[in-house]
Amino acid sequence: MVRTDTALAIAAACIANAVALVGMASMWSRRRDMMVRARSPALAMVECLSMLAMADVMGVQEMMRMEGKHMPCWLMVWAVYLSANGIIMGIVLRGMRVLVMMSKEWRDKFGLILDGRAQAAVIIGSVSGLAAMAGILQSTKHASSEGYCIGHYPWAFWVGVLLSITPPYMWLIKRLAEAQDNIGMGNEIGRALAAFYVFAGPYFILEALMFNDIIPFDTRIHILLMVCFFSIIVDVNYYSRRYWDPASTSKPKQQGRWRFNRSVRTAVAYLEDAVSTYSKQWKTSIDMIQVPALNVAFAAHVERCLCYESYKFLAESMAYTSSAFEDPEEQYAAFEKVVATCIAVNSTFEIMKYRDETIFILLEPEARRTIFKEAAAEVARMLDQNLIASFVGTKQYIAACEEEVRRSSSASASATV
Repeated sequence: MVRTDTALAIAAACIANAVALVGMASMWSRRRDMMVRARSPALAMVECLSMLAMADVMGVQEMMRMEGKHMPCWLMVWAVYLSANGIIMGIVLRGMRVLVMMSKEWRDKFGLILDGRAQAAVIIGSVSGLAAMAGILQSTKHASSEGYCIGHYPWAFWVGVLLSITPPYMWLIKRLAEAQDNIGMGNEIGRALAAFYVFAGPYFILEALMFNDIIPFDTRIHILLMVCFFSIIVDVNYYSRRYWDPASTSKPKQQGRWRFNRSVRTAVAYLEDAVSTYSKQWKTSIDMIQVPALNVAFAAHVERCLCYESYKFLAESMAYTSSAFEDPEEQYAAFEKVVATCIAVNSTFEIMKYRDETIFILLEPEARRTIFKEAAAEVARMLDQNLIASFVGTKQYIAACEEEVRRSSSASASATV
């Protein structure tokens, strides 16, 4: 017969798991949305599932303890050492991806980090190190115990891990703050680091006191880490939802206080009229790319919204379509450059089958020229749906439109003369 307190613990664990899994499923179901994709949903899943796995193993041990049963300590040790890697690297890689997507300098230096295979290699490499540590502990008295145990053993090693991840986390937070990432990734990493110190700090202090026989041994301190992990999972999958709406990512900030006098009303009316006029003429991402001044402003806006890869593909595919090539071989080289630079290897775009030069050259000239048509249209649609509304109305948009109007007027005047 299961005790009442055990039954309540099981019910609480089921509810917590359900909340976590529903949040992760929600993010994953929207992984193709630009603002969600910028948050690296695959890495977020690795991070959150690692936390959930570690918390569940700790919870199972506590429930078994409440029922007077035992769980092998080595299971706890391996769960902690392997899960910790997914937690630490998931957070770091997500922050690095945002930095790389927001900066041309970083893309040139560390663009490889955007490749899923490179991320997997980093995670596997890190797993190997912690797995080796777990293997060493496997033969110790602590891990071979059949009683209840603390997974983060030895405590001094894990205190060192916490201290060692602090500088790179702080560096990421600082760089993301300087870059003004529009999805709050820097703040999210800051909250995760704060959670580690608020909950894991007391946990390690209590653990050290236990292993030095200053206070009685009690595995219930694992509750501190369970709360820590659950708070981060809620942050990643629920609190961050305010950034999932593309219209909320780049709203211009109002400077100073509004004073409702005639000059302010006049300025507001002017801006509204300007936006209304310009947005009728330039209202799609393709329109923005075709106008030099707007192209520069729109590229900067897209970069701040972490969607530069999509913009780059659209711009380069448009340039390819409008270019004249002397022969099919030269055209194939240009085609291959766009594909290699902008399209993932596992992409489902139909054009990937034309990476075979023989197949490409056998196409009709018009088919080769318009080969990016469908893919470019799809990317343009996503950019229009996700970013145009937040771009139109910004000071940068209006300034670029005014610059284009002046340029057109000057060109018309010169032509008349």
